[in-house]
Amino acid sequence: RNQDFHKWDIRFDQNLTDSDNFFLRWSNQQQVVGGVPQLPPVQGFGSMTRGGPQDVTSNNAVAAYNKVWSPSLVTGFRFGWNYIDTDILTHLDVEENVNQKVGLNGFNQVLRGVAEMNMSPWRQIGNNTFRPNLIQSQTRQLSADTTWTKGKHAIKFGTQFFWLQSFIDNPQRTMGTITFDGRFTERSPTKRGGSGDPLADFLLGFPREMQGSNTVYMNLRAPFYHFYVNDDWRVTQRLTLNLGLRYEYNAPWVETRDGIANFDLGSCYGCNDGFIEVAG
Repeated sequence: RNQDFHKWDIRFDQNLTDSDNFFLRWSNQQQVVGGVPQLPPVQGFGSMTRGGPQDVTSNNAVAAYNKVWSPSLVTGFRFGWNYIDTDILTHLDVEENVNQKVGLNGFNQVLRGVAEMNMSPWRQIGNNTFRPNLIQSQTRQLSADTTWTKGKHAIKFGTQFFWLQSFIDNPQRTMGTITFDGRFTERSPTKRGGSGDPLADFLLGFPREMQGSNTVYMNLRAPFYHFYVNDDWRVTQRLTLNLGLRYEYNAPWVETRDGIANFDLGSCYGCNDGFIEVAG
């Protein structure tokens, strides 16, 4: 069995008085997918292939309170929270940084795993790039609205506040991607004809190219503010007008370490005075 799925919900309702009611709800869901190695593990190193476990956990909570002031006037308050955590990992039997262990310098020397090595048509070896991929997001919402019925008018007005968070920590290609294509074991050193073997190039230690990158780290925040008023006006038995006005202010994302930057092209084309402007 390669997948486990768990889910539960809890809800509490309470009528405080004839005109007040309250409820709470909490929901949780978790999906765990195991990673099956494509090759047997190597003693002392672990599984030197792509894949690994994935764990997606989500939580959602809601609290609401409703107040009936009169038959024509009702107010409601709601608070919501949504959280998703996604962890995509390297095989758990890889316990250390193999790059550092075998002396493969120039790439990440801290994270678990080893550089990815491509030698098509032979099977790829090495662990996935872009792992571990750690993603978290949260949304907090607070809203309040009032409905007032007066004569031929049903007026509703309220506000909504959102506090958004988004986080990602991903090594991209810091572990390294190395490609072997057989060019160094060709029969002719000056004319390529497909006689070389990528595996032979790998055994000799002569790659076609090596790729690396920096780690991506973003911890973003943004507040959203929404306000609205709506009027359902029953002009006649055959005509009802739906009138409304809404204002939304969605602030731009802010990185907690001022990690967002823009590239300024400069004063003119060809002036070569462009620069990177970092927030903060």
